[in-house]
Amino acid sequence: MNTSTIGRPLCAVAFLGLVLSTALQAEPATGDPWAKVPALSTACYSADDPVDAKLAAARHAVEAEHAKQDAINDRLAAAQRDADPMELAQRMTQAMMNDPQNAQKYMEAMQSMHDTMPTEAPEILEKENQMQAESETLMKRYQEALRQAYGPGIARWGALKKKLGIAADSPHPGEAGVPDWAWTEWYAILREWDHAYVATCAQWWGTGGQVQAFMKRYKDWLVQERIPHYETIDQQTAATLAMMGTGVEQYRSEATFIGVEDYIKLGQGLWARRTAMPRCPGGTCDGNRAIFAEQ
Repeated sequence: MNTSTIGRPLCAVAFLGLVLSTALQAEPATGDPWAKVPALSTACYSADDPVDAKLAAARHAVEAEHAKQDAINDRLAAAQRDADPMELAQRMTQAMMNDPQNAQKYMEAMQSMHDTMPTEAPEILEKENQMQAESETLMKRYQEALRQAYGPGIARWGALKKKLGIAADSPHPGEAGVPDWAWTEWYAILREWDHAYVATCAQWWGTGGQVQAFMKRYKDWLVQERIPHYETIDQQTAATLAMMGTGVEQYRSEATFIGVEDYIKLGQGLWARRTAMPRCPGGTCDGNRAIFAEQ
């Protein structure tokens, strides 16, 4: 996870509780990146579905804002690295003097946070890998569901090939000399496959479908676990900047940007797995004689 590159020495962030509210209130008002993400489509076919363009536009917009914030954070990191250590120490000492009663509490809280991070980060990464693997397993199950749905049509097509005496791997009845009855049967098979696809599609891409449900779980995990985890780490940076008295109003954690970008990328990859268009658009198969049988 590439969040802020600013260093986080424990002594410099001991007073997170003292300065955190100020740091968070001063974040740039760039809006919520999630607001740019369009609703995922429930359409079965991708060719005329605007969701692909919408996801691409959303990804571009979020990445552009992220790049701007990343440049700001990098500049603040450089300023921190170049800061006079003596001046920084004086500012931290002043922070302790401003709130001596809670100093020990803040130190203990930050030490606890520091001690747990090495074991928590691998869990986050492991869960991310699990979600990515689950998306691939989901698509394998989707392809298997389509194969089963196409089964009766495939058997019907096999019988037609035998009757015509054409090769078993023929993608269609032929280019010339095919009797009308064979084209009639071929078109019926194509329509049967279209019907099977639409019936199967609803169970996967429709409202409440399995792919939709998976994306909801992925977003919930991002919002409830992964993003807060890295934002907690980045709060230490905000505290450091607040004590230094420079840049805190410009700093913002990049965790949400990264989470939204990952969500959009995954959505783009999954939604691209839909069939582009019907074999017989509008139920009309004329001009469809060269179509491949099992697309």
